[in-house]
Amino acid sequence: MHEELSISPNALEELPTKTGVYVLRGKRSESVESTVLYIGKAKNLRSRVRQYFVGDTDTRPFVKFIREKVDAIHYTVVETEQDALILENELIKKYRPAYNISLRDDKRYLSLRIDTTHEWPKIDVVRKIRKDGAFYFGPFSSSGRLKMTLDFMHKVFQLRSCTDHKLYNRSRPCIEYELKRCVAPCVNYITKGAYDQIVESALLFLKGNEMELLNNLKTEMEASVRIENYEKAAEIRNRIQAIESITEGQSVVGHQQLQRGLDQDVIGFAQDATTSLIVLLFVRNGILLDKRTFEIKNIGLDPESLMLEFLTRYYSFEVYIPHEILVPIPIDTSLLELDTKIMVPRSEEKTGFIEIAMENATAQLQSIKTKIKTMEKSLTALQKSLGLSKIPRSIDCFDISHHQGLENVASVVRFQDGVPAKDFYRKIKISEDKVDDFASMSEAVERRYIKREDFPDLIVIDGGKGQLSAAREVLERLGWLKDIELISLAKARDFEGIDPLNPQNRERVFKIDQKNPILLRADSAEELLLRFIRDEAHRFAIRFHRERKVKTLSVSVLDQVPGMTERIKLKLLRRFGGIEGIVESDDVDLMQEIPKKMLGSIRLTLKEALGQ
Repeated sequence: MHEELSISPNALEELPTKTGVYVLRGKRSESVESTVLYIGKAKNLRSRVRQYFVGDTDTRPFVKFIREKVDAIHYTVVETEQDALILENELIKKYRPAYNISLRDDKRYLSLRIDTTHEWPKIDVVRKIRKDGAFYFGPFSSSGRLKMTLDFMHKVFQLRSCTDHKLYNRSRPCIEYELKRCVAPCVNYITKGAYDQIVESALLFLKGNEMELLNNLKTEMEASVRIENYEKAAEIRNRIQAIESITEGQSVVGHQQLQRGLDQDVIGFAQDATTSLIVLLFVRNGILLDKRTFEIKNIGLDPESLMLEFLTRYYSFEVYIPHEILVPIPIDTSLLELDTKIMVPRSEEKTGFIEIAMENATAQLQSIKTKIKTMEKSLTALQKSLGLSKIPRSIDCFDISHHQGLENVASVVRFQDGVPAKDFYRKIKISEDKVDDFASMSEAVERRYIKREDFPDLIVIDGGKGQLSAAREVLERLGWLKDIELISLAKARDFEGIDPLNPQNRERVFKIDQKNPILLRADSAEELLLRFIRDEAHRFAIRFHRERKVKTLSVSVLDQVPGMTERIKLKLLRRFGGIEGIVESDDVDLMQEIPKKMLGSIRLTLKEALGQ
C-alpha cells in the first residue's frame, strides 16, 4: 500500500500502525519536484513518524531541520521488518536523501565460520552472519589479513577445507594432506575424537583464549613424551611455537574483557565543515582485532543524530552483533531496535578503547583534509597546464578493449575531485566486433551522452588524434561540444631505439583545434593524475572484456589441454561449474581435480583462449 500525506496533526493520526517505510519530502514548486529529505523504516509507522513532529522531547538539530523542511510524507506498508529493511535500502540508493548517511564502505566484510554441529567441521569464509548456531569470527576489513589468518589456521590446525561431496566420496587423500594442511578425515586418517579436539583448539585460538589453548597443548605434548610418541610431541611443539609467534605482537588488550569473554564494537568519530568520519573498532574477547572506517559527506547532522543514523544503517545489514557497543557520547537508545547493550563506558579499560577510536577518527580526518588540499592543487595545475576554462572536478575517461576485434567493449570511468566515483562507471558492449577503434569510440561516446545528463567537466579519450576526432564529431552532432572540455591522452612510446628527447617518448595530451600535443611535466602531479585515470579506465575495460570472453568460451576449450581426458574434464566441470569457475579458481583447488603436471597447461591454454 502506497500513500502520501500532507503535514498536519490530523494527517499524522491517519498514519497506519503497521510496519513499513516512510519518505519525508521537502517543499515543491511548479517547476521543481519535491526533494526527498529522509527515508526510514518502522515497526509502527504512526508512532515513529509522530516523533518528528509532535512535542518537544526530541531537541536534536536534525529533527528541527526536518520539521521546518518537510512538506509531505510518503509511506509504504509491508508485511515484515525484513521487507521494510530491503525497501528502505533500495529507496536510499535510488533517491540519495539529504539526511540519510551513505556508508561508502557498506559492503559486507568477510568473516570466518565454524559449524560445530557438522560431523567434520571446517572453516568457511562467509559474508553473511546468520543465527544458525555456528561460530563466527571477524569481520576482517582486509582480505589480505583474512587470507593470512586462514592460511595460518590450515597450517597449524589442519582442518579440512573440501566440500561435503568431496569429504564423503574420496578414496585417497587430496594434495592438502600432502602439504600438511589437512589431517584427511575423508579417508579416516584421524579419529572423530582427535578431530574434535583440533576443532576445540581452533575455536580457542579464534576466540582469543591463547593461554588456555597453549596450556592444553603443553599438557598434551608432555603426555605424548611420557608414552614416547615423539613424532606427535614434535607436531604439537611446532603448533605451540607457531601460536606463540603470532600472538606475541598483540599490544592492545583489554584484560577484564578477555577474562569475561566480551565482544565489543567501539565507535569513534570526528567532524569538520564538510566531512564526518566514523571509526569502528572490533574488539573480540578483549583483543583489538581490526577496524573499519566510514567517510560520510557532512549533511548537517549533530553528533547524536550522526551516531543514531550510523547505528541504524550499519546494524541493519547482516553483520555480527557483539555483546556491547561502546559509543563516545550519550544517545537515546529507545530510537534503536538493537538487541544488544549500547553504552558510554566508564571503566578505564573501556574508555581506553573509545580514546583509541576517537584518535583514529581525528587522525584519519586530518589525513583526508590533507589529501583534499593536495588533490585541489593537482586539479588546479591540470586546469592551468591544459588551458581549461574551469577546474575539472568531474572527469570521465573512455577506453576500448578487444582481442583481434572480438568481444569489442568500452569502459567509462568517472573521477570526482580526483577520486573514483564508481556509481558513474559504465560498461558498453560495442555493437560490431571489428578492429576499428575510431568507430568503437564514436559509438561509446554517443551511447554514454545520448541524453543531456551527468555531464563531466572534462572528457579524456584514451588514444591519439583519431580517437579524439571521433569523440569530437559525436559531441558536435549531439550539440554538447560547447558544454564540455575534451582531450585525448596518448601513451608514451617507450621502445628500443627511440630518442629519449623525442616527444613521442612522453605522455602526450591532444586538444581539439590544436595541432601540436601538450607535454606535461614528467611525473608532475597533473600528469600522474591523468595517467591514473587512464589506467583505471583501461583496467575496467580489460575486466569487462575478460568477463565477456570467459562467458563465450566453450567447454571444448578444455580439449585443447595436453593430456586432458573426458573423466578429468567432467570432474572439473562438476567442481567449478564451468569455464568461468575454472579461470577464477586457485591453484590448490584446481590441483585437487587434476594431475599436478597439468596445471601449467590448463592455465596457458585458458590464457591464450582469453587473448591475454
